[in-house]
Amino acid sequence: MIRRPAFILIFLLAGFISVAQQSDLVRVYLKDACDELNVPDALVTLESYKKKPIIAKYNKKKQYYYFKEVPEDYNTIFASHKNFEIEGFKRIDSFPQRINLMLNCKGNIRLQTERQQKSWVNDGPYSKEIVKTDTIFSGIVVVHDNYKVKISVKNSYDLSFNEVKKKIDSLVAPYGLEYIDDLFPNLFYTHFPSMGNKYPERSYLIDDLDRNRPLSDLLMTENSIYWNISRSAYLQKGDPFSFWESYYYEILYRKKDKTPFDGDCDLLLNEISEHNTNLDLQLVTHYKFRIEENYPLKINCKNLAKYDKQLMNYQFLDKFGNDPTRLMFMDRYFDFEDTFLGKYELDMIIDGEVQYTPPPSETKSNFRYKLELAKPSKI
Repeated sequence: MIRRPAFILIFLLAGFISVAQQSDLVRVYLKDACDELNVPDALVTLESYKKKPIIAKYNKKKQYYYFKEVPEDYNTIFASHKNFEIEGFKRIDSFPQRINLMLNCKGNIRLQTERQQKSWVNDGPYSKEIVKTDTIFSGIVVVHDNYKVKISVKNSYDLSFNEVKKKIDSLVAPYGLEYIDDLFPNLFYTHFPSMGNKYPERSYLIDDLDRNRPLSDLLMTENSIYWNISRSAYLQKGDPFSFWESYYYEILYRKKDKTPFDGDCDLLLNEISEHNTNLDLQLVTHYKFRIEENYPLKINCKNLAKYDKQLMNYQFLDKFGNDPTRLMFMDRYFDFEDTFLGKYELDMIIDGEVQYTPPPSETKSNFRYKLELAKPSKI
């Protein structure tokens, strides 16, 4: 029989251990995506739309960030650092106790993919299959343009560009978004069914579009800007096998105050999406290159950024008042599929042969030598 003082002591100890185990309710471990080293000087916050952020504390000994309390009405964790792209983790029902985040180099996001490995093990008289899923880097590097968001209206193929824009304007203006009317080049995107194409969208110049005709009519009109795409699709109105719902405009918007969005988990964009389910909002993403196994340099932030003068249009920002909302960061002609980091660092396949790319130019927008940004009359 346990005497009362001993029982009380055991009870208090059990309570103390329970509180100690729950003291760091959510732990966030940060590593950089290149070197996989711990990132000890980031800002990790717990946030929700129009609520004051809660800043995580850092456990220096165990190298993780933590929140002791997670209010029910907070739904997203952000990790930001001056040298890395902002990373977010959105709550689904509840946060896990441990969250692992990889921070990508500023301007260079290495896409991840899942790899499954299957094996069979004996379990008594039977064998069972074990499937192990690993997350690995795909070798593809992209950059988010956090100043521009593509907005589309679902099932809008029978609307004109102007009708789609008017509808979007009415829904997003109360949230402080506006159509980018001074973009260079002045373009928009159109989405198509994938049909085996991994990137089923293309950009077009506004001036080449009849903005008052329905998209479905333009797709079926000979010699329209879409004719090379749509003539092989055998489109017929009312035909479910024409996949009309996969054809739509993607129009570019920005914040009226011209500040950047907070990556894929941006609270404002999530708020708009939740209250306007007929809209689809996606940050503009540019595919830069893929990394081959024979790339001779170490994969790190400094080495990945060294090619930006050849690929990106950052060098022309001063022509636009250093306003990143006005300039497309990559040329719309850029051919990602044939560009890679390999034996000669930045290489391209041209006419079936690997060629070393020329050095950056002060007058040309990138090594493909499309000269839109070198024509002052158009700026």
